[in-house]
Amino acid sequence: MVYNFFMVMSMTGYGLSKNDLFQVEMRSHNHRFCEILLRLPPQLIPLEHKIREHIKNRIARGRIQVVVECEPEEHGTLTIDQETARRFITVLRDAGNSLNLQDDLSLSHLVPVVRGLTTSPKEERYTPEEFWEPFKEALDKAIDNLLVMRAEEGQELYKEILKRLRNIRQLLEEVKERIDEVVAEYKKKLSKRISELLANEKIEGDRLNMEVAIFAEKSDITEEVVRLTSHLEQAEQTLNTEGSIGKRLDFLSQELNRELNTIASKTTSIKIIQNVIAMKDELEKIREQVQNVE
Repeated sequence: MVYNFFMVMSMTGYGLSKNDLFQVEMRSHNHRFCEILLRLPPQLIPLEHKIREHIKNRIARGRIQVVVECEPEEHGTLTIDQETARRFITVLRDAGNSLNLQDDLSLSHLVPVVRGLTTSPKEERYTPEEFWEPFKEALDKAIDNLLVMRAEEGQELYKEILKRLRNIRQLLEEVKERIDEVVAEYKKKLSKRISELLANEKIEGDRLNMEVAIFAEKSDITEEVVRLTSHLEQAEQTLNTEGSIGKRLDFLSQELNRELNTIASKTTSIKIIQNVIAMKDELEKIREQVQNVE
């Protein structure tokens, strides 16, 4: 199956597949790394490492739960490995004698372990390595189905994150327009306040300009705005980048939050502070969504 990997992939998904030998059921959830939990039938246990590596080659991140079952024989009979069953009973009886326990073993005691004692005609035809190809067929189909769901959910994440980034960009444009106004307003307020304090005394222009310059330097948010703009551009580019992008988006979200906090601490403009609060609200929604991006 061909995917357009220039898309956001969710880490949540489900995939099911079966063939004549196996049924493979897969679930995936959020996880910082790629964690694979396998529940395999006995004949596939020797292939566990190979199975893990195959899944990792196709899925970069997520907590992947894989449950594999052998499909029952449609025609033919199951047989019990009677020699193994005898050894099993002997071991239990020896343990019972050592512990002075009453021997009350019956056929019902074999029921919990019957899967490990049974074989079918089709199972006898394969060695563990020969199981790989028919199992891989079922596994790949299950992964395909899982990735389809992850891609569908990923497209919804893409739309949501992109919308929030553009909302932040619009709010940031409003902040840019206010930068020069903030200094001009401060100069006006400072001049008025000094006039009130000094009554009719003359205000020295140099002194006033120096105070305004000091304020302008302390409250200048130009650098933070430039970095915010850059981070927003990088985030949009990352959304359209191939491969696993969740960690990078998470990092950019942290950097956006850092710059917004700095702006809030430096500005005295109520309007800019209101815009920062609105941007942080949008960013929090982005960070929630990013946690589910592969």
